[in-house]
Amino acid sequence: MNNDFIILLANGYPQSGKDTFVDALHALASANGIHCHKYSTVQTIKEMARILGWDGVKTPLVRAQLSELKDYCTKKFDLSFREIAQLIQDMDEIKTKPKLLSVMIREPDEIERLIYHYKGWKDLRVLTIEVKRNVSTKTIASNHADRDIGDIEYDYTIYNNGTIYDLTRTIVNFLEEL
Repeated sequence: MNNDFIILLANGYPQSGKDTFVDALHALASANGIHCHKYSTVQTIKEMARILGWDGVKTPLVRAQLSELKDYCTKKFDLSFREIAQLIQDMDEIKTKPKLLSVMIREPDEIERLIYHYKGWKDLRVLTIEVKRNVSTKTIASNHADRDIGDIEYDYTIYNNGTIYDLTRTIVNFLEEL
């Protein structure tokens, strides 16, 4: 990795393999001495929904409800941005270098805000990545977060249409580019 600290903003349609990609990326990066952390902007939202009685099963209706809850928490509390800023601060204090924070994030306006906010920070690089899979584009979006994924340009696009071996080869190439 050419930078001490990379923030990777990962996006993609439902079932595209975002988590699979990031988990495999972190496994390979960690094996090469890179300190990794993964955060999802709906992590806290899902915890809140479970407290309120959600059984953890995602349906189109539930996806829409989770999106609405996230929108509310973003508007009223700036939740995702504050949590990401705290994570960046915490990881920056870790003396281990290099570092990779992968943020699973859907909303284009939040992605653009993070890019703008952290642009030009010393030893910090923000990259965007879209994970694509043929099957995922057939999913009907039940909310704006799923629907608006294609509204921004990404630094990298990962095509996840093959085997796990194919994805691993792609990740190795991706890490070499970083």
